[in-house]
Amino acid sequence: MPIAEERVEKGESGSTLLARPELVLNQREASWVTDAVCSLVEKPAPLWWWVAAGAFGLLAAAVPLVVVYFVSTGLGVWGLQSPVFWGVAILNFVFWIEIGHAGTLISAILLFTRQRWRNSVNRASEAMTIFAVLCAAVFPLFHIGRQWMFWYLVPVPESYAVWQNFRAPLLWDEFAVGTYFTVSCLFWYFGLLPDIASLRDRATKLWKKRLYHVLCWGWTGSLRAWRHYEAGYLCIAGVVSVLVISVASVVSTDFATTVLPGWHTTIFPPDFITGAIFSGFAMIVTLMVPLRAAYPGLKDMITAKHLDNMAKVLLATGSLVGYSYLIELFIAWYGANPYERYTFWNRITGPDRCTYFAMFGFNVILPQIFWFRFCRSHPWILWTSSILINVGMWFERYSIIVVSLERDFLPASWRHYLPTWVDWGLFFGSVGLFFFLFLLFLRVLPTISVAEIKTLLAKPKGRRTREAAAGESGFRPGQEIYGLGAEFSSEEELRRASEETRKKGYVWWDAYAPYPIHGMERAMRLPKSRVSFFVLLGGLLGLLIGIAMVTATSIPRPPLLQSLTTGQLQGLFYATVVQGKPYFSLPAFVPVLLELTILFAAFSGFLAVVFLARLPRPHHPVWNWGELSRRATDDGLFLVIEARDPAFSPIESRQFLESLGGRRLTFIPR
Repeated sequence: MPIAEERVEKGESGSTLLARPELVLNQREASWVTDAVCSLVEKPAPLWWWVAAGAFGLLAAAVPLVVVYFVSTGLGVWGLQSPVFWGVAILNFVFWIEIGHAGTLISAILLFTRQRWRNSVNRASEAMTIFAVLCAAVFPLFHIGRQWMFWYLVPVPESYAVWQNFRAPLLWDEFAVGTYFTVSCLFWYFGLLPDIASLRDRATKLWKKRLYHVLCWGWTGSLRAWRHYEAGYLCIAGVVSVLVISVASVVSTDFATTVLPGWHTTIFPPDFITGAIFSGFAMIVTLMVPLRAAYPGLKDMITAKHLDNMAKVLLATGSLVGYSYLIELFIAWYGANPYERYTFWNRITGPDRCTYFAMFGFNVILPQIFWFRFCRSHPWILWTSSILINVGMWFERYSIIVVSLERDFLPASWRHYLPTWVDWGLFFGSVGLFFFLFLLFLRVLPTISVAEIKTLLAKPKGRRTREAAAGESGFRPGQEIYGLGAEFSSEEELRRASEETRKKGYVWWDAYAPYPIHGMERAMRLPKSRVSFFVLLGGLLGLLIGIAMVTATSIPRPPLLQSLTTGQLQGLFYATVVQGKPYFSLPAFVPVLLELTILFAAFSGFLAVVFLARLPRPHHPVWNWGELSRRATDDGLFLVIEARDPAFSPIESRQFLESLGGRRLTFIPR
């Protein structure tokens, strides 16, 4: 497929300027975007979907079957043996968690860097994060052995006053992954609110309309609400970015804090972050290329430019991954540590050398084909490469974890690790579960962000009909009205009408649009959103709670409580300090404190938007105007002046809106 045609423009001096390719092709309108994306959910599932869902569903069924078998039989059915006590289970955990890191990080970082092409891929990447973390959670949950004692990892006091060790890297993992999954779900759901409102306004069945109404918290499309929404979205993206980097660092620290050759290296944290972006973008390509082929209408929103950009990211991150591999080899040689040097020599020449060369070939050499435009622009070359890249990333984890463990310091304990059918069944079952969940996501919620795509349109506008130009009154003498509404045909008209309405002296009025319109803050003279203030307060609250928790569980029982024989307060402290470490060990507590700070900050941002935007709304009078209720989340631009405004007059306000170019002037009943 050739690269999308680039627009050519003329500069002021008459010189030819090469403009950026359009991110939405064929001059599509806002209503077309809504129809194209929402129809994936509303129309019956095609035959290919049933075939794919059935195949991956059967593969995903291997997860519960294998789990029931090895829980009832014992962990001996896995291939674990001395010295490899961390086998394919932990390998798969790291593999899936790294893919999960990438999705939300990609969405958040591209948002901060104002990369407008993210609008077509961010929703799928955020959903990919949630599904990957769910697949990753399967492995450590059952790797602990006695799954019914999992509650011991939860920080709740109990009668023996035994608390979790917050200095342990594995407990850092629990906090990091748990917080990451929770905040990622919140970030994903927060971005879905306007699109769920679109599904609500298009729903024909009452139960669907009510369900979507509850899920979108009664979203109206008010530009006053859009102001808080954008501020909250940016704040949550900020804390998510920090969270992803911290989680990737914590997972890599599990390895780096040991003395095992091949693990004890400071390059792991940045290497894991780079590898997460690398494998995450590869998985997005794996998902999006078949999607745009199955739904040809999506090719106008997932263009060749998007594929080209993702291929360039794969090229850049693949080169960085290759740099990390070479640095590891250099440090092993330069460090003059015979154990470290042998570990890397064993990776290259030992019995598992094929995994090392597959890792190097797929992760470093293969991405270099993206120097050529043909390879970047051809969807199926890109798709095949993305699959091989993730195969290479799996081999990387195998080389790091398994090969390093097979030959430790004592040659007498060396053994070659061989996964059993249980190991492979759980892994391939998790692959089926991942793709099965994504297929379900296609049929339930919008796969592409409708509201964000509409901000990319060259000339966003609504439907222009003769009926719309004629307008309607809807006013009956003696009828109690909520206000007077008018529709406008463009963003510029709505912006100018809002500015004139404010200058006219109206106080109680609002504008409605299916997407945020920049510049409306100045036209409506809206104050700065205070969402960031609530995010700061929530983060500080989480930090204080974390400090109280890690300190109270590390210090001895206060003398005041020593004489108490019963009471809940005894469970808050150790009866005897046996750790031999400082009561407050800040470096060891940083991961837990950071995760709690981010968790509370993210939820504070979400609740602040709900509070400031006056959500939820079980009912709003503007929905009594059928035109607004149908098109405020589709392609309509509206302005409503409320009847309670002191300057409101049915006749004068109508003439005023008509003079501004308003159409479909309607008195909205209360």
